[in-house]
Amino acid sequence: MAEVTKLVSANNKILGKNNSLITENNRVLKGNAKSIKDNNKAIEKNSKVLQANAKVLAENNKLLKSNHELLTSNHELLTSNHELLLKIAEKIGV
Repeated sequence: MAEVTKLVSANNKILGKNNSLITENNRVLKGNAKSIKDNNKAIEKNSKVLQANAKVLAENNKLLKSNHELLTSNHELLTSNHELLLKIAEKIGV
């Protein structure tokens, strides 16, 4: 009978330690769940920012293309103007 009492006592100590570990694990799991929730919120915000950045970049690309076309047109006009000035200079003997 004393042997059974020792075994039951040892088993109760093990169960107590297991309960402590389960309590600690539950605390950690709650913390992890909160961290995951916070991370998901941050990911959602970052996704929205990235989408907004993509729109801005697309608009910038349009503006750069338009600017390039304007610069090309300006270059053509300057070249034409230069040719006209050379012809005028030739006619007036400069």
